[in-house]
Amino acid sequence: MKKITLIQKSIILLIASAIIGFCIITNTQGVYRSYWPEDLPFVIQMNVDTPESYDEHILYALGTWNAVEGSYFDFILGPRSTANGAFADGINLLYFDNNYDNFTPGSNTIAFSSTRTSTVGGYHAIESDYIYNAAGFPPATNGNPNNMDLVTITLHEIGHHMGLSHHGPAGNSNGAGSEGCGLNLPDQVMYWSVARGSLKRELGLHDEMGAVAIYPNFIIAGSITDAETGDPIENAKLVFNEGTYAAYVGPVEPSLSSGRGLRPGEVYTEAPTLVDGSYLLAMNTANFSFQVEKFGYESSQVENVNFDTPVGYGNTQEFNANFELVLRPKIELSGSITNKKTNSPVVSDVNVVWVGDSNEIQSIVTNESGNYSIELTANEYYRIELNLEPPFEPLHIIDSVFVGSSNSVLNISIDPANRLVVYNNNNSIAAETYFNSFNDLGVSFVRWNIDDIGTSPSIDALNEFSEPLSIFWISGGDTLGLSENDVNTLENHLSNGNRLFISGHNFLEYSDSNDMLLKGFAGVKFAGNTSLSRISGFEGDFIGDGVSVLFLGSGKDVMKLSSENLGSVNKVLYYGSSLADTINIAGIRSHNESDGWKFVLIPEDLDKISKSVRDTILVRSIKYLGNEDFATSVEIDLRNEDLPNVFSISQNYPNPFNPSTTIKFNLPVNANVSLKIFNILGEQVDVLKEGFMNAGTYELRWNAVNNSISSGIYFYRIEASGVNGSNYSQTMKMILLK
Repeated sequence: MKKITLIQKSIILLIASAIIGFCIITNTQGVYRSYWPEDLPFVIQMNVDTPESYDEHILYALGTWNAVEGSYFDFILGPRSTANGAFADGINLLYFDNNYDNFTPGSNTIAFSSTRTSTVGGYHAIESDYIYNAAGFPPATNGNPNNMDLVTITLHEIGHHMGLSHHGPAGNSNGAGSEGCGLNLPDQVMYWSVARGSLKRELGLHDEMGAVAIYPNFIIAGSITDAETGDPIENAKLVFNEGTYAAYVGPVEPSLSSGRGLRPGEVYTEAPTLVDGSYLLAMNTANFSFQVEKFGYESSQVENVNFDTPVGYGNTQEFNANFELVLRPKIELSGSITNKKTNSPVVSDVNVVWVGDSNEIQSIVTNESGNYSIELTANEYYRIELNLEPPFEPLHIIDSVFVGSSNSVLNISIDPANRLVVYNNNNSIAAETYFNSFNDLGVSFVRWNIDDIGTSPSIDALNEFSEPLSIFWISGGDTLGLSENDVNTLENHLSNGNRLFISGHNFLEYSDSNDMLLKGFAGVKFAGNTSLSRISGFEGDFIGDGVSVLFLGSGKDVMKLSSENLGSVNKVLYYGSSLADTINIAGIRSHNESDGWKFVLIPEDLDKISKSVRDTILVRSIKYLGNEDFATSVEIDLRNEDLPNVFSISQNYPNPFNPSTTIKFNLPVNANVSLKIFNILGEQVDVLKEGFMNAGTYELRWNAVNNSISSGIYFYRIEASGVNGSNYSQTMKMILLK
């Protein structure tokens, strides 16, 4: 460890150009606007007319900035002055303007900081005045909600004295002053606006780190290289102990309201190395520990850092440490993937992703026997993604699989899906409305596009799915109904005790209503067409009760009941809205309790009605078909048998984080789960989970590496619908610091 003295000022200025805080005022070349060590302590003088009752509040604000451990800046309160404006008089003035001497009457500006600078030897701040608009905004010292809080405003304005700009790019609403850069953080002292009664009497993390970056007491620097090759290691992480933060900088951004520049800062708990493997960071505390981590390498030993305190103006201390990381050994992860229903092998694409970095990925394909083998770095967590064909859902993810120090076997058994949506290109638009509804309802399913696959599902193909299988067949069109082969397949499907839902324009008219599928299983025949513009539900029916919605279009098929039905038939929907219209049957459900089959038939496209009503009809139909508590699952040999008692979700860790964080939650029962990420505007930015999950404790990792995901406040929301009818939702806040 070495101490950088005042004689080495030119060296520390070069270092400081690479170490900044959250948003720092610079010149257009990126040099900080800062006071030099010989300018400190910084003496503030208040006007002689300032009430003495203000003194303790001003001293509190100055002391709050002085208390930032990682910064050597120092404010003191000097004697009163007769100065009353922002003049070049050698006085750092704090003036409460009760007469609009420095403001336009009615101005929305609460206060301003005016700093004079010199370009000799750098971008040298030499004098700053803080003028408060007391005429327009009488200051409060007791938290009065109708006034501006004196401590809050003072903390903000003297932050500008130090060289800090505003958090977030919005800046002042009138375009004047420092518009700011980086994160938009309204809860920080240096945010660009403040409301009456708002109390910000303590510095936020980003406020502190700005001071640390410009006036650092403690710096760490060094490089990370590969022990074998000597090559630099980019994006290795310096992981600090809890409560320790490092400040780093971004490139210069031009100010929109002045001829100067701004440099947005980033605050890290896990700081990455640069392209050349180097790191150079300003630290918030004198005593801390850290180690270096990188996927594929052994972690370094923990470094304990203990800087000398106190330090003094400009006596920045630097800790230098270079690390050579050793590659971890490789192990073999192997196993088999099988169909849980048939115990037959499953051929699948297998993607193995390191949990900490989505860029670290390997892909293989199982052989015909469903076996796979892949070489991985030992002692790491991975996410396994399976890309599957019917009868399985297309994507299955197994999160947080730990691979140890020796070869491992991981056998995966997959339940086939129990819902299948069948359609063709002519009905693809209608099919998309089903997909959207199923996704929003958290219903798992498999798609079968007849045109893409080249054939309708056969009896043998359907037998590969889990039972009872619910088929949602979207058919119909201007000329065709079901083919004879399709009819035979569906009759066999129902005869085996399975479930069927059919809808589609003109489906009934162009299908043979004398075949057993329609006259027997559905118990209906074609009765004609109608142009009635509303569809209604039969009162008391499980599916149709309460339904009443516009149903536009002509030539809608009307059904009549058959006398050759093979089970019980219930009327679900009718065209029209009056009692007389109930003869125009628009939907039925039929079932046979002894044989176990169930059938819902709506001979028209459901994309012609509102989404909310379509969702209602579909979710009721799913429940009626009777397998709402069954969905595709994946079983592996690492399952946790200790199930939680209640739904819960924990605060993400680490928080703040960069670039990844872990979210842990508990499911006491099997449930359909949605876990999504939203930004501060309520816009969805990512989906961590959408689908069915078995009861248990889970940890999902959000890796915010997408370039469109910037630093800021984010929210994660879980919604879970248990198979026992229970429901749970919770929203939590987290902070991404890139």
